[in-house]
Amino acid sequence: MHLYLLSQSPFNSEAFASTLALATADDTVMLINDAVYAALPGTAISASIAAHPARFMALDDDLLARGVDASPSPITVIDMDAFVRLVFAARHCITGY
Repeated sequence: MHLYLLSQSPFNSEAFASTLALATADDTVMLINDAVYAALPGTAISASIAAHPARFMALDDDLLARGVDASPSPITVIDMDAFVRLVFAARHCITGY
């Protein structure tokens, strides 16, 4: 499993689109910092997440800090401990800042 780490808003960065082009069903895309805005419902970004085979996760503290509610969405919300375990479990971590 590859772990893609995204930190920039998908509305202001090419990193999100580039990651979608590379990520496969075996991969996880982790949304941190402003990348959690991808969880906003009713956008083309959230639709692309729903249609993509990769797993998407978002850090709970970053969602809370930005007032973003990730439900209902295909994005799994995790805490920092789970994020650390995810990093150690990944074969490769790819940062798409």
